[in-house]
Amino acid sequence: MRLLVLSDGARPTEDIYFLESVAPLLRSEGHDMCRLDVRGWRFAGECLSGL
Repeated sequence: MRLLVLSDGARPTEDIYFLESVAPLLRSEGHDMCRLDVRGWRFAGECLSGL
């Protein structure tokens, strides 16, 4: 499974409750997990439409 976390970097709870706790477990189970910094994006949906 591929997981993409969209983040503006303004919420430290993302790091504490997901990226530092759940993400390593998901990676150890073979899931592809990454974070995409969307800070400054006006419309994230438009930016992702090309992926």
